[in-house]
Amino acid sequence: MKHPPPVPIPDILSSGCIFSTERFAPMLTVGFVISILIQVVLPIGLGYYLIRRYNSEWKILGVGMLAYLLAQVVQTPIFQSVADTQAYQQMLTTWSPSLVIILFGFLAALIENAARFGGFWLIREKGKAWGSALVMGAGHGGIEALMVGFQFLVNFVFAISITTSGTQSMNLPPEEAAELTRQVEAFWALPWYLPLASALQRLSALSLQLALSVMMWLAVSRKLWIFALAALLWHAALNAVAAAVSYAMPDVWNSILLVGVMLVNIAVIFLLYYKARETGPMEAPAPPANLKGLSFLERERERQPKPEEAARSYKEVIEAKRARQKQLHDEEQGGDPEDK
Repeated sequence: MKHPPPVPIPDILSSGCIFSTERFAPMLTVGFVISILIQVVLPIGLGYYLIRRYNSEWKILGVGMLAYLLAQVVQTPIFQSVADTQAYQQMLTTWSPSLVIILFGFLAALIENAARFGGFWLIREKGKAWGSALVMGAGHGGIEALMVGFQFLVNFVFAISITTSGTQSMNLPPEEAAELTRQVEAFWALPWYLPLASALQRLSALSLQLALSVMMWLAVSRKLWIFALAALLWHAALNAVAAAVSYAMPDVWNSILLVGVMLVNIAVIFLLYYKARETGPMEAPAPPANLKGLSFLERERERQPKPEEAARSYKEVIEAKRARQKQLHDEEQGGDPEDK
């Protein structure tokens, strides 16, 4: 889900003032602290918890982060190039704004989910467990939250530092010092709920990234390719809805919608969990106990499950059970030929 730029903060905030709780706007300060905790501490804690909970690997979390960063590296210049064309300017004047939002939302979803698919394909041998889907999603959505959260943190700490220490050491001209004074006053006059709204948006986006990662995991790990298409369409739809609501609805309804989207994504994750249980094992095969001293080819050969030891999936077990029941039923109906 695309996010707007964080709360604007001047490059330099100060006016030669000393510390004052009135200048620091206590409610706004509390809002920034809570927002920073949610956007910085929570993603790190979630990734750590999921890795420990599902005995996963940090490299899977890292692949999720790299997939998001790669998508941004590809997406940003493409959008900038399109925005500079005459076709785009004509599109803004002749097309409906809703169509433009849908088009660019779909393009963003296509690029990001292609990177997500590539990440899962890269770890397809090590990412067969259910926990890998959640860890990848935590990496993908976590780095998105961290990028915004760290910018909040740096700007907020800088604003407090300059507000308390003043600008005398900067040797600024009087006009610039007066302008900085107006900027810092405007900053502390921001609505107290503004940083909390950004944190809520990150939570909603994180839940979306988890749901999309589970869908893509089902596509790659279980060969259920319909879920790759579902991830693309669900992502594009929420991109379009988020962009439209941010322009058409007030902040209160926008926040309510974000909460609703977060709850829906959590419900989707639970539904996909049961789908995953029906289509295969939830845990990856255990690696050999001791591979030390073996060559690379020998280690890879040992990691491959033996035919007689390969565990059948849940679906195969159910099918075999039904076939056996049908066979017994046919034998009971037809009887034993020797008895006749």
